[in-house]
Amino acid sequence: MALITSIRTKVREDNSVLAIIRTEGMTPDSTPIFLTSKQIAAACGLSNNFSLLKGADINVSFYKKGDKLVSGAEVTDDGKIVKEFDLELPAKLQGIQAAAAFGASMF
Repeated sequence: MALITSIRTKVREDNSVLAIIRTEGMTPDSTPIFLTSKQIAAACGLSNNFSLLKGADINVSFYKKGDKLVSGAEVTDDGKIVKEFDLELPAKLQGIQAAAAFGASMF
């Protein structure tokens, strides 16, 4: 697990939102972790206002060079595409996660 130290968002051309996450101790040279808003919503129930995740813990595993993606494409670089992740929310956000379990979208 690594501590989320900063999180920014970017709206892409198709109007989807991308979260750009920096952590303490997860990736070498503080390489950012990129997650879509759908990935974050599925993990913790936040549909926006991702800055609330600052201070949460994240654990990420990445695809390795040569791995196959669901689409069938082969991964060409290590440590860039997220394979799995989980978030451990600080106490202030655990109510949000509980509500998300019942299908409520928060924020």
